[in-house]
Formats: sequence, C-alpha cells, structure tokens
Amino acid sequence: MIDLESCAKTVCQIARRAGAYVREERRKFSVERVERKHAHDYVSYVDKGSERLIVSALRELLPEAGGTVTDYSGSSDYTRGNSVVATNGLVHHDLLAAIAGAS
Repeated sequence: MIDLESCAKTVCQIARRAGAYVREERRKFSVERVERKHAHDYVSYVDKGSERLIVSALRELLPEAGGTVTDYSGSSDYTRGNSVVATNGLVHHDLLAAIAGAS
C-alpha cells in the first residue's frame, strides 16, 4: 500500500526544486533559446528543463504508485520531445490511443 502522505510530501519537494530551478534560470534567461511550437505557443529551455526535472522525479515516484510516464507515442524517452503523458498506469494505453486519434 502506498503511503499517500509521504507521496504528497515528495511531490511538494519536487515542485520546490522545479521552482528553484525556474527562479535561478530567470536571472540568465535567453530569448534566443525560445522555440515556437505553434502560432502563439512558445517553449523555452527553462520550460523544458523544469519539465525534465519534474517528470524524471515523478517517474521515480510513480512506478511505486503504479503510474506510467511516456511521450505521446508511448516511448519512455519522453525527454527529447515536447510531449509527456503521465497516468495512473491503468488508463495509459487508452489515453495514448485517444491522443493519437485526436491528431
């Protein structure tokens, strides 16, 4: 059985680390490292870095909780793209199929 209180505390620690990363990067932010994904949809190296930090930490936590983290194609190498899907594991395949059908 999962200790939900411990799990929640770990998630808060992860969020604090990501917040510290964003605050630190704000001091040296470079507009040249911002990418345009779609019209009016931009992503920076800070976005990607904080996402990698959060997702990799949750990935360690989630398998214990029965969770699954992949990219939209189902690959566990989600750090290279702009898509991350995290679920409880039970609905992961169905959610990936729904995403694929919506594209």
